[in-house]
Amino acid sequence: MSHNNAVQRFFGYVLMAVGGLITVLCGGCTIIWFGGVLWNAVLSGIHGDGDLSGYVRGLGTLVVITMVVGGLPTAIGMALFVAGRSMTKDER
Repeated sequence: MSHNNAVQRFFGYVLMAVGGLITVLCGGCTIIWFGGVLWNAVLSGIHGDGDLSGYVRGLGTLVVITMVVGGLPTAIGMALFVAGRSMTKDER
């Protein structure tokens, strides 16, 4: 293994670690937060007056905000992971 190949593989593994952490943390938080919003809407419909119109109207806005705040960092983390993975491949 040449020196350049070793350095490239090292930085590939670093990118994979950073990208994986970003993806897991941002994606997990996004899923938990959005799941809580949906769970609150369901409980409000069950225990409330049954009118979900307020939640339905705001659901589109919540989806957009969730994708921007949590989805973009998750996508960037996935891109870093894929880039790092391609750097660690052996070129035989």
